[in-house]
Amino acid sequence: MDQIKIKHSPVSQFQISDKEFPLSLQFINDTVLMAMTDFSLKWIDLNTQQVIWEQKNHHQKRIQQLIVENNLAFTCSNDRTIKVFDSQSKQQVHQFKNEKESYSIAKSKHILAGGSEGRIDFYDLNAMKWRSRFDSSQNEELSSLNFHSQVQTQLLSSSTDGLLVQYDLTQKNEEESLQMMIRFDQPLNSCGYWNNLCFCVTTTNQITILDQQNDQKLHQFQAIKNDEFHEDYLIDVMADNEFKYFVGNGKEIYQKNEKQQVVALYETNSTEQIRHIKQLKDCYLLFSENGLLEILKPQPYVYQPQSIEEEALGLIEEEGDNKKQKKRI
Repeated sequence: MDQIKIKHSPVSQFQISDKEFPLSLQFINDTVLMAMTDFSLKWIDLNTQQVIWEQKNHHQKRIQQLIVENNLAFTCSNDRTIKVFDSQSKQQVHQFKNEKESYSIAKSKHILAGGSEGRIDFYDLNAMKWRSRFDSSQNEELSSLNFHSQVQTQLLSSSTDGLLVQYDLTQKNEEESLQMMIRFDQPLNSCGYWNNLCFCVTTTNQITILDQQNDQKLHQFQAIKNDEFHEDYLIDVMADNEFKYFVGNGKEIYQKNEKQQVVALYETNSTEQIRHIKQLKDCYLLFSENGLLEILKPQPYVYQPQSIEEEALGLIEEEGDNKKQKKRI
């Protein structure tokens, strides 16, 4: 039976760069601030499609993450620094130095957490100084850190040694703070909270949604198909009111839910991989490796799901048609 879906189509597009693309980005009203692959920051007005501000060599090495809150922007980098700058004055206001490379950051009301190799450093944002450290629970790269939006003393951490850990920061030390520790067979690429649940994504694109209060796995599945007929890749995971993840295949992008059901489709004009898909109001923005930014809006669409066999037959027919055309040429 046909299912009514939503299809998002490009309504405008422009190049944010000829060679570079954002590794991390944040929206500020109708603008987007991006940490680019050339270690720079670039700020673009989405209405005028013009660069508002740009800072070359904001860091000396790769910028791993960018977060923005209350006119302050925070960036962490492989150059062993975390920088804080004022988005209104566009001036740096502080820099935290570390003897290890920084891979992830997260902010609560007054605390900034920075993840490096096997440890989390906590910084007091009122005094702008280092406060404490956890360094015995995880041993490898801290790939992702997230404070719970409603309970900001809860911190979720994922690492490339396959550990997903939740801390209660109201406790006196790391050992007493440890609320949950789950080991996965594969390195973890990211983690986050979804309402009262949490989730993580492995480097092999396995998604797990957990009830951390009861140590129970509610959903666990492969986000992409691994067979000869597919070239799927996982683009992004969003967890707000709904849980959704986005899978690209070189032609279209599929939005799926925690039950692995396709709920929306996205068209793209890009010939390169899409690195980010983000929602802003009623639009979705696609950022691709060739520096193209596409703005998409929804329209009703009837989507007929296909089985793997049907898709395979379609690909075989397409290949046959291509061969016939080549012979005619």
